[in-house]
Amino acid sequence: MMFKKNNVVYICGGNEIASATAVRLHNSGFEIVCVVNENENNLRYHLCIGDAIFQGQKILENVTAATIDESLWGITEGEDRPSKIHQALQYLLKDRKIAVIPQADLSFAMDALPPDVIVNFYSENYSPITIDDAHLVIGAFPLHQPGTNCHIAVETRETYHIGRYYTPNCHIPEAINDPFFKQPFDWCKSPIGGVWVSLKNIGDMVHYNEAIGRVDSIEIRSPFDGQIWGLTHSGKIIEARAAVAQIFQHTPSDAFRYFGYREQAISGGVLEALLHFAMD
Repeated sequence: MMFKKNNVVYICGGNEIASATAVRLHNSGFEIVCVVNENENNLRYHLCIGDAIFQGQKILENVTAATIDESLWGITEGEDRPSKIHQALQYLLKDRKIAVIPQADLSFAMDALPPDVIVNFYSENYSPITIDDAHLVIGAFPLHQPGTNCHIAVETRETYHIGRYYTPNCHIPEAINDPFFKQPFDWCKSPIGGVWVSLKNIGDMVHYNEAIGRVDSIEIRSPFDGQIWGLTHSGKIIEARAAVAQIFQHTPSDAFRYFGYREQAISGGVLEALLHFAMD
């Protein structure tokens, strides 16, 4: 596969890592289709393209991601479904937008507009993608193994090698507890399941034992002092012990508004792997 400006890349994932990758590849000239599982609980939804499934569109770093007209997914029997969907996707892509589709419609989209490249951030339990679905399938290591369910895998663990890509039969560094990274976040989890209603916003300060939200009228209180960097969407049904807030216990800042080093490293690794493979 030779690199072309109009190569179509499908990105399976709607969280902040998948979103940073979509934005970086879009800005590098690729046409991007994001495939989103609607059941994802993205706490940092302000940075997530997956949010477009519920909002209709999402703007990240001056890049617009938008869904297509839902009526086109319900074309009656006898109509040229792939052609209609192809037109809808091309309309968004030619308008320099990232197209966003629910995962349930992946097979229809792939028939209508086959991908040149697939970047898969979902585990096998969430995604039906195989190594044979595109000329180049890039996975997220260690969820995916190069040569098994992808051609190339990018390191996603917070280690010294984050963002490095692995090919089949290459040496993969042993997983160790690197002293280079210390997780700066803590999570507030709900002990019960039900419908979540937020009482705070992302970026707000929260104090120990202060209510962050409610689950079926029962208050869920913060176990920490800090700044909220991530929060479950109000109205979402959550399971017991699910994380509902991501709390930063250091000096408050506006850094929560931006992609961080992990998103930048992994998205950069994906771009490097894609270009390296394309130039072979």
